[in-house]
Amino acid sequence: MTIEQSPSETTPEPHALHLGRAALNLLRDLVIAVIIGVGLFLVVRATLQHVLVEGPSMEPNFYNGQRVWINTLAYRLGQPHRGDVVVFHFKFRQDQEPFIKRIVGLPGEEVEVREGAVYVNDQRLDEPWATRPAQYSKEKLKLGPGEYYVLGDNRANSSDSHVWGAQPADLIMGKVWITIWPPQDWPIVGRLFGRSQRGV
Repeated sequence: MTIEQSPSETTPEPHALHLGRAALNLLRDLVIAVIIGVGLFLVVRATLQHVLVEGPSMEPNFYNGQRVWINTLAYRLGQPHRGDVVVFHFKFRQDQEPFIKRIVGLPGEEVEVREGAVYVNDQRLDEPWATRPAQYSKEKLKLGPGEYYVLGDNRANSSDSHVWGAQPADLIMGKVWITIWPPQDWPIVGRLFGRSQRGV
């Protein structure tokens, strides 16, 4: 004698199959999302680093207490340019907190400061970025390969290349990319609510 099984005992109901597939799809989507999230985190960690601005040497463009992101990959793929704002280790005390300054002189150039005005190869430098001027003069300095002349935008209150000479490229950590704090210095927020007078 044979015993016949009901259809529900031999094959899963369509509703159960649907729930099983939905659970597998959800699990797959979660795994993909985690992999993408971890990948993005690693990319960000490898290319961006946040730095706290300390002191007044870069006013009016960057100020004490501001936080910025620096692109640490920028100079692995290319060379620094005049006008770049960079973060670097101080060549005489690399254990100190990093400095933030602006590049005004490039390798192979001669840089001189005359009563606060910067001259590169005997031509006065056009500086479209805002500065707070100084009146000091500094004799001409010839930059070697991989050397940069860096100055604070607040020229009268900045320890920089006019004090301690050229900055070596291998101690440059990266290029300042964007302000992340405070919010009023974000481009969109600044346009909507009025940019801080101290910000970029």
